[in-house]
Amino acid sequence: MLVLDMASFSISVQRYGIIHHLSTIHRMRRIVGTVIRRCGGRVVKFDADNCFAAFARADTALRAAREINASLTVANTRLAANSVIHVSIGIGHGPILLARDDFFGDEVNLASKLGEDIALRDEVLLTERARRKIGKGRGRFEVVNLSVSGLRFRAYRLID
Repeated sequence: MLVLDMASFSISVQRYGIIHHLSTIHRMRRIVGTVIRRCGGRVVKFDADNCFAAFARADTALRAAREINASLTVANTRLAANSVIHVSIGIGHGPILLARDDFFGDEVNLASKLGEDIALRDEVLLTERARRKIGKGRGRFEVVNLSVSGLRFRAYRLID
């Protein structure tokens, strides 16, 4: 699974207003949804400035994350500074309960925490299970040891 959050949501709304930001969210959803479908994933839901997507394989979710960041970089070159889009992404892999418009499970929770709260702008973080499923030769990763609400776990930051 892939969980994406737009960076600087609160600041953008305060500076430019909700209408401006809603148009930015709409643009993000169009770009991100297109990439996810092209990479063989399924958008489970968009919730405000977040995207929750399911993939059969962790390496496909990683490919989508890379393509999302690349697509946003290209789109941002044509936009004014107050309209650029940056995201943070968390990727997990494991058993989930997938409903029509939501999904649940430990890896979903971890991917959400990584994508929404921990990853920085333009950053991709993977859970340990997702990283193991990616295998060698799919990029370089840096270990990140985390502690959140008393839960200690290891994540991996995509370097390239």
